[in-house]
Amino acid sequence: MSESEEDRALSLLDFPTVRRELCDLAMSEEGRALLSRQAILRDALEVEALLDVVGAWKSLLEEGAVPPPLQFPPAAHLLAPLAKEGAVGEANELAAIGGFVGSAGRLKSYLLRALAGKRQRNQADVKLLAYAEPMPDLGQLADKILSVLEADGTVKEDKIPELKRIRRQTVALRTDISDLSARHMNENRSLWQSDVPTQKDGRTVLPLKANYRGRVEGIVHEVSGSGATLFIEPFDVVEKNNELVRLENRYRQAVLRILRELSESVREAGVPLESLFQSVAVLDALHARARYALLHRCSRAERRERGIALRMARHPLLSSSAVPIDLLLEEGTGVLIITGPNTGGKTVALKTAGLLALMNQFGMEIPAADGSALPIFDAVYADIGDEQSIANSLSTFSAHMRNIARIVDASTDRSLVLLDEIASDTDPAEGSALAMALLDRLREIGALTLATTHLGVLKNYGLTTPGVINASVSLDPATLAPTYRIVMGVPGESHALEIAERNGIEAATIARARRYVDVGSTELSRAIRELAERQREVNDRLEVLEKERRQTESERRRLTEREEELRRREIEATSGELADLGRFLTESRRTLENLVRDLKEGEVTREKTRAVKEFLRQVEQKEEEGERSLAEERRRAEESAAESAGPGRRSKEAVAGIQAPIQEGQEVLVGTQRRLGTVIRRARGNRWVVAVKTLRLTVPESELTPARASSEPSLSVSLSDITSRERPAYELDVRGMRLEEALRAVEQQVDRALLSGLAEFAIIHGMGEGVLQEGIHRYLRQRSEVGDYFFSRPEAGGFGKTIVLIGPREQR
Repeated sequence: MSESEEDRALSLLDFPTVRRELCDLAMSEEGRALLSRQAILRDALEVEALLDVVGAWKSLLEEGAVPPPLQFPPAAHLLAPLAKEGAVGEANELAAIGGFVGSAGRLKSYLLRALAGKRQRNQADVKLLAYAEPMPDLGQLADKILSVLEADGTVKEDKIPELKRIRRQTVALRTDISDLSARHMNENRSLWQSDVPTQKDGRTVLPLKANYRGRVEGIVHEVSGSGATLFIEPFDVVEKNNELVRLENRYRQAVLRILRELSESVREAGVPLESLFQSVAVLDALHARARYALLHRCSRAERRERGIALRMARHPLLSSSAVPIDLLLEEGTGVLIITGPNTGGKTVALKTAGLLALMNQFGMEIPAADGSALPIFDAVYADIGDEQSIANSLSTFSAHMRNIARIVDASTDRSLVLLDEIASDTDPAEGSALAMALLDRLREIGALTLATTHLGVLKNYGLTTPGVINASVSLDPATLAPTYRIVMGVPGESHALEIAERNGIEAATIARARRYVDVGSTELSRAIRELAERQREVNDRLEVLEKERRQTESERRRLTEREEELRRREIEATSGELADLGRFLTESRRTLENLVRDLKEGEVTREKTRAVKEFLRQVEQKEEEGERSLAEERRRAEESAAESAGPGRRSKEAVAGIQAPIQEGQEVLVGTQRRLGTVIRRARGNRWVVAVKTLRLTVPESELTPARASSEPSLSVSLSDITSRERPAYELDVRGMRLEEALRAVEQQVDRALLSGLAEFAIIHGMGEGVLQEGIHRYLRQRSEVGDYFFSRPEAGGFGKTIVLIGPREQR
């Protein structure tokens, strides 16, 4: 297909309008120029890479990382003239270059800072960074230019001592000239045509009446047209004017030296400047795409090899009231035939599909919902609208056939072909046959084809031909008003008679028309209506099922949250008990050490013996109190778990069945938590001393289950289940988390360390701004189970890592 035909397809699908809107979003002339000449991409890898970078910039904008105010005056065209040796740029031209370079530096700093500040940098961010990092740093050039020139090219006299001095002298001299002129005119007012001096060629002159020519000595510069006025420069003013001319010339020479020096600096930076302008153009074009995606609520189209999946797709040039459409062509479907009444949206659906395909291959996200997917086409061809050509003596049908012939010749198995009202401008019978033959040919080529039609025969073609699917634009059955929605799999009716009747055609004429309608066509229409009704019923049922699915999912989440709450409470309760037990053991150990030392060092007296007995009694009492507390807590946990699980959960007794006798050395499961332990010995009152990891517990025999005899899993909410699945980490990495998330992770880590007996672990929080470090240390100070914490050694992480020691603080 010729270049003009390619452009014609783009024009038919409104792509130039989208491109113009995209150019309007660019910040620089260079970016607009790049967008206007960039081509539609046909390589999948290039498209993916471009979409990656656009998505990265869109993500920055969504997160609030808005670029600083930037001004990119047109300046790229100035580089070539200034590249010539000795060339001197105008002040406004050099100021434009300085402004462009300064904004480019701010753009680079913004990108580097915004990407560095992201919590988690992905591959797309790295690609965007690769565009920004190589930008030349020409900040010194910008500072040099803008230190002496305003943005509009005005020279900053206050920044240049020489110019400031000349300007001060000039102002004083003009005052002298004004005073001298006033004296001349005030001495004899009758000599002058007016009392206001004037300027001729930059010199102050006085308006003398011609008949008083000999009364004032001086140089006549000009005579008025009537000859009544002589513009004379008195001799005493001549010298002042000459001095003023000399000062103004010195001023111009000083400015010229400044501009020459700046032009030389620009010329020396020629190659980096060219690179900078190119980088800004590329980044600006990417930024415009990202802004467009945000403005039009676009999402990235997934890549697929064959077929189309457009979900809630919108034509970007229609108003916000446009109805989104769904177009779903699975792999293996090569032709989609859209039927239905006029003004129902068939052509808009065709244009939407084609335009979104072009936008995708221009590196743009598309106005459609997530989950939309498109292939990468080698070309998009379209035959849409009236094509009558009086100049070439072509009818509408002939013009369409010429276009379609070119399309068929150029199409490949990677092309997208859009045909509006295919073969409809001729005899319906011959047109139908031609349309089916053309669609057959496109199916043989393998091109993905979307066609609209009013021809009834093509509806049957879509129902009976492999690889072809029907779709229709739906109408409101009550009002016959178009809904502009696409119904996949169901052909549509034109409803021509009903629409004609509603628009004023008399009933008798409509009745006569109905008699002319072929019976076979009537049966087909009835079948189509029944199929459409069945499709609506299926869609309604799917909506009901989807609603039920959402309700079920909501209930499942509620139960999951309830279970997690129970687990959290059990962990908190157990953690508190362990902390109390730890403190009690520490105090008991100290008391025992003191008693033993007294017995060793001194005489064994009745008081010391009584103290030892009292100590043992307190230990025994504390043990019994702990057991009662644990039993009560287990009872509450079982009741809560039973309430959450409902009547279907079996009790522990039902699961356990007949239990074998407990023996010393036997492995048992302890309590409702089913924690594995080993029986040490029998205690008083039908109790057993059991070792559970590093702890020794005195447990009633009713709460022990032989480990080998228990084949049923625990049905209660078990803390041991949690700890078996989620062991404490030796290094907990919370970098990238918000403070709230990090504190939850640290809380779980401390709880798991307590339950598993882990005495030491590390928290990697990084340095950054210190928010995580400070919040975590504040939390650790509040946990009584944490004996100590401190930063790791410099070679192991330094201030970015905290070592945590578990145990009573008195021991630390």
